[in-house]
Amino acid sequence: MEPESDGPVQKRRIRPVFLLLILLFVFGFLFAAIQLVRIFLEYGSADTEYDIIRNDYTQEVSGNDVSGETDPFPDLNIDVDGLLAQNPDFLCWLYYEDMDVSYPVMLEPEGEYNKYLHMTFEGESNYAGTLFVPPETDPDFLDLNSFIYGHNMHNGSMFGTFNDVYNNMAEQFVNPYFYIWTRNHEKIMYRVVAMYVVDKDSMQYAVPHTDGGYDTYLEQMLSLGSVESVIPFTEDEQTAMSERNPIVSLSTCYGPSGTSRRLLVQGVEVLRMPF
Repeated sequence: MEPESDGPVQKRRIRPVFLLLILLFVFGFLFAAIQLVRIFLEYGSADTEYDIIRNDYTQEVSGNDVSGETDPFPDLNIDVDGLLAQNPDFLCWLYYEDMDVSYPVMLEPEGEYNKYLHMTFEGESNYAGTLFVPPETDPDFLDLNSFIYGHNMHNGSMFGTFNDVYNNMAEQFVNPYFYIWTRNHEKIMYRVVAMYVVDKDSMQYAVPHTDGGYDTYLEQMLSLGSVESVIPFTEDEQTAMSERNPIVSLSTCYGPSGTSRRLLVQGVEVLRMPF
């Protein structure tokens, strides 16, 4: 007698596995789609929140005048007292026209590193988070080097335009100044002197504490990414560096999500005044 064929049995064994694979693929696709929608909804939610904050706490004014001379700062009034009352972690307002940046910056509380990595100014959980500085940062930006961190957002918010400007400086690096209004009613103007990419563990994330340390750090900074060839330094700006004026470093990711590479945009203080 001929043995029975095991063909149908094989089909019955293969078909459930095949269907399971299809189901897993469909569920995986749906999960990815849901995550993508959630991310874009978060992007929109964060953009709306910061648009409202700008509308409520910043105001464009006509050209300012200081002692009969034109004020070199942008024509903006920043309600730092209102922002501080809204959130006691508020430290300053950062404005950088070239990079399309106009956001509050938060001082992380002691023992709460990365509090604002994925938390908005109003305390909402959101991937965009808020611009922030670590707890040990001097609130008046008198350290020889201070770091402000922000996400490289795909929709261009936060520090999301930095990579584009860095990769096309000849056309997009036009205005080399960014500005800070502190909660202690000082406004500070910084001249961008260097842009470059390093690893997140680079020594360029150090804070110099001595004159010699500052000189060594500045020399390395300019060696890695001086922008003088794009927009030459003025005599006053060269003096600011030689006099070891404080540096503020804007830091964001460079490359795909999860990368260890970081883009640093670094400016030296060239003017400080009360407001």
